[in-house]
Amino acid sequence: MAIRLDTPEVASLAKPPIERSDATQRAFIISHMVQEPFVVIYSMIAILLTKQLDASPFQVAVLTMLKPTVSVLSFYWGSFLLKKRSHLKENLLAATSLSVIPFLFAPIVDHAWFFVIAGALYALFSKAAIPARMELLKINTAEGEKEQIFSKASCIAYAVGVIASVCFGVILDAHPEWWRQLVCIAGGISLFSVIALSILPDEEAEKSVVTPPIESNVKDALLHPWQATFHLLRSRPDFLHFQVGFFLAGLGLMVAMPAIPSFLSTLKISYIELFVSMGVLKGLGFILTSNLWASAIRRFPLPLVSSAVFCGFGLFLGTLLLAIFDPRFVLVAYGLYGIAQAGSHLIWHLSGPIFSGTETSFQYSSVNILAIGLRGIIGPPLGGLIAQFLSPEIAILTGLGIGFFAVWYMVARRVCVQLQTG
Repeated sequence: MAIRLDTPEVASLAKPPIERSDATQRAFIISHMVQEPFVVIYSMIAILLTKQLDASPFQVAVLTMLKPTVSVLSFYWGSFLLKKRSHLKENLLAATSLSVIPFLFAPIVDHAWFFVIAGALYALFSKAAIPARMELLKINTAEGEKEQIFSKASCIAYAVGVIASVCFGVILDAHPEWWRQLVCIAGGISLFSVIALSILPDEEAEKSVVTPPIESNVKDALLHPWQATFHLLRSRPDFLHFQVGFFLAGLGLMVAMPAIPSFLSTLKISYIELFVSMGVLKGLGFILTSNLWASAIRRFPLPLVSSAVFCGFGLFLGTLLLAIFDPRFVLVAYGLYGIAQAGSHLIWHLSGPIFSGTETSFQYSSVNILAIGLRGIIGPPLGGLIAQFLSPEIAILTGLGIGFFAVWYMVARRVCVQLQTG
């Protein structure tokens, strides 16, 4: 059950001091900037493993499956830390550090399974940090500021990502054997985000968090987060329907994702072209439209904006398939992906603070993370099987169909609500 913030001792959170808001903005911008080079090269990890370590389709499928599935463990991370009365910032700093430390050993390891495990750990801890990060953003900023700050930090990070993508592409085309050193360097730079995040104010967070009693046994500890989640979804049908729509759209992408590395490997594309499409053009699409999405979130219902995002991902998959006829469509596809991701990135991260209102956003954000894990159990294995026994193109088409079904669901649900209230 969500914890309310309407007690007298936290009433001052409605209008945070300017100093806290400014410090929060600096922390978010700097941390996003230094993390982005690693995010860029991590997005290419499946293709790098395929090209440089001869990773099998099974290993790629396992990595693709684990990256979202471990979010179930991320879901528990926050629950257990809060029950031990850990501070929000301690939660955030610990998860941020653990997410990249395994990749510091990349130069001395040449086995694909190591990177599969390291990739899964990155996915686990980077997701585990989100509830604390978003709650600190919410309580340290005034109404309407969180969208602006998060959008600004994301745009600056993507600008860094564009530069990093070009640099990585040029280096790897000339020296592909340096990829493990680049992974290590990017991971080391990412660790500087811990220093940046340490300046986040957390005094008010300590006042706002009412720590629940520790469960008496392991069974209660395992079941309590699920019980709280079901209670939240039952009590908030609007949030439930939002989750169903986002689950379906994410499932469509996850079905397609295992097939994309194999699909791209069949095309005559250089590393610089891959990094330009997956980094530069995707980043430009993100940067140019992020403020538009932030404005749309403030002006229109979240399900309606989500439908537009889902359409963007559908266009990405459809355009990607056109690369069969001309590889240059990969560039267009990832430009569309960047546009859609700008909206998805904001909606996914901010939906917890938006739906929670005067309550803490922990549980709302945790439900988002749990949903990633649940669809990760279904999507990647299904996509991997379709790609292996039919073709990568069929897997991408299947994901495309599921994505547009999500659009229909969100629009139909919106129409039904309007009819009922009209």
